[in-house]
Amino acid sequence: MKRMTQAGVMERRKRKKEEEKKKKKKELASDPAVNVNWGDPDLGRTPFFRACYSGKTKVVEYLMRNPLVDVISQQNKGGFSFFVACQNGHSEVVPLLLADQRIDPCRARDDGATSLFMACQFGHQEVISLLLADPRIDPNMADDDGFTPF
Repeated sequence: MKRMTQAGVMERRKRKKEEEKKKKKKELASDPAVNVNWGDPDLGRTPFFRACYSGKTKVVEYLMRNPLVDVISQQNKGGFSFFVACQNGHSEVVPLLLADQRIDPCRARDDGATSLFMACQFGHQEVISLLLADPRIDPNMADDDGFTPF
């Protein structure tokens, strides 16, 4: 019989703990008593918003599969999930959101700034290319002050 090394035992425990964690997350996500769209009291940021903001691609994918998750909600400061993904340059998250018909890529923030405007302002070239390749994007859409992305 083969004896496991200390490192092998630790790795096995780690895998078991990760499997239990995944199982618990799956149970919570499907529990009707859990509000998957709860936003924090200060800014109203939901788990989906935070995942888009932080560029957590796998979390975004996972949450988008749940029909109860509100992918278009707006946080208290006027930002929304697609907007912050573009603003922060998350080029792996943006295509996922563009592929979802619930997302309006032309939607503007309260001050009229668009996702393309913010991607340009912060110099996120890959996101800009993704947005300009989408036929729904109007590159000449101006914000409330009359400024356009270009």
